[in-house]
Amino acid sequence: DPINGKARLSDGVLWKPFEPLVEHELAIIVARERLSSRSTDTMYEMIKTAVQQVRSA
Repeated sequence: DPINGKARLSDGVLWKPFEPLVEHELAIIVARERLSSRSTDTMYEMIKTAVQQVRSA
């Protein structure tokens, strides 16, 4: 887990980033005939930002 790999936990477990990189797809499914809600747009931006942070770590 790349996030825990950078956290200093006091549980005695040593976390290391996994290699090789595992590529995967992520999708948000919305109704075609409706505009996405503000909360959906916000969630999308939060996920996109988190993924970018993990990729650049």
